[in-house]
Amino acid sequence: MEKYFNGVVKQMLMGLGSVENNSFLVCHRGDVSMEHLEAAEQARERTDIYFAVYEFFGGTVAGAYEPYLSIICDMFRRYRKGKFEDFLEECDVYYLHRPLFLSYFHNEVFKREDTILLGEVEYEQERMANALEQMLLRLAEECPVAVVLNNFQFASRSTMALTNRLISGENLNIGILLGVNETSVIPEFLKLEWDSICQKLDDEGRSYHIGNVNQKRNPLLGKKEGGVKVNRETYDKIAQIVVLMDFEQAFYLLRDIEHRIKFDNLEVEDETKYNLLLLLMEVSILVQDISKALEICEDLEKIQLPGKKLECSFEQDYLVSMAYMYQGKLPEALSYDRRALQTAQKLEDEERILKAEMMETQIQMSGWYNIFFCAQEVKVSDRLIEKLMKRNLLNHLAYIYIYAYDNKPENLAKAYLSGELPLNFGMGIALAKKIDNEKLINAAYQKNIMIAATNGMYEIALFYLFRTYEAMRNKETVEGGRIYSGAAYNLC
Repeated sequence: MEKYFNGVVKQMLMGLGSVENNSFLVCHRGDVSMEHLEAAEQARERTDIYFAVYEFFGGTVAGAYEPYLSIICDMFRRYRKGKFEDFLEECDVYYLHRPLFLSYFHNEVFKREDTILLGEVEYEQERMANALEQMLLRLAEECPVAVVLNNFQFASRSTMALTNRLISGENLNIGILLGVNETSVIPEFLKLEWDSICQKLDDEGRSYHIGNVNQKRNPLLGKKEGGVKVNRETYDKIAQIVVLMDFEQAFYLLRDIEHRIKFDNLEVEDETKYNLLLLLMEVSILVQDISKALEICEDLEKIQLPGKKLECSFEQDYLVSMAYMYQGKLPEALSYDRRALQTAQKLEDEERILKAEMMETQIQMSGWYNIFFCAQEVKVSDRLIEKLMKRNLLNHLAYIYIYAYDNKPENLAKAYLSGELPLNFGMGIALAKKIDNEKLINAAYQKNIMIAATNGMYEIALFYLFRTYEAMRNKETVEGGRIYSGAAYNLC
């Protein structure tokens, strides 16, 4: 049986540097390790390529974009000179994501500094996937890359999505071999990426089906019954998946753990159980399952952690406030946020105080979610602005400048006549450009278009339509078409 796997590895290696779409799928019906294949051992000794074998395991938590992030860091250290921070900029990594990758490069931990906004989830996910693809392509220019991902059916959704991008691109220097046990049942949330990968490789004749495996089974590769082991380490791994915004993967894992706790009498230490359920509450909001988030809050109230009553109270009230905010129940959201702020003040916890203050401002502007413009000016304290500047929370600050002020049509008219953007609005646009938040820039101009158009100021609306068009990275999109349509409407 090993000769078949060795043959496919050799075929992939032979195509490096000369064959586009050099990727393969090997389907089998056993638990097979590819770590010590003869072809793999020989490939590791080569200095003209970068070769890696990664085995996924059932019953464990597969990380977001695993193992591509570790491959990127390893290849940069081997083949590139200079600072990793400069490399991130070269590969157009989103400003808000650079601290994540820098912290992983230096400490192998992903640390996010700003708050994830529900309205930007898809935009950020796309920017992150694009950046990772670009980093791999740039590094592959330095040295061809061959990767074997075995038991790929256990990979995370983000890993599958990035793999799908890589096998769909036209590049000569990246080869990928996917080993898959075709008897595995794929969870529903993975099927879109899974089916796309399998269909593409099958259509192109790069899918091989090997019969029963008679060699000795590797017990570590089989899927363990009962799901992942639940402990503090499990929580830490899923929390990192959340930081990297693979929310569907985290939601699937956390829902499974919740079900086992509730119905299978899974015994979990109280603090770990609390943290896992709190994380599930947050992820439920980010996947827009608000009812699930509020249900989890009821379960959290039943868990008492000695000496942490105030801390638990803050976290629950803060997330309930967020849930109500995105549900459009702003008075309820504000009520819970004020409770959270009072608790944070009792704790004298500046980090939590800032979170609650930021939430209060966000609630007044509907969470910056499906919002065109505010009906009136929103009062924001100078002290909060100073805190945001000090902490370098530029995205949150940009939203405040854009949406809290300059919402009156006369302000737009006055600024237009002077040839300048409204003062606070212009500061918000400058910040959004600094962090390269194209989505916010477009939304900001759309806000002024709506204010101008609904007040009969069509010339000003056209001005901001053209500004929107200028700010777009890719103009050949549906959004670009909408701008042409909007221009035609205002000219009629």
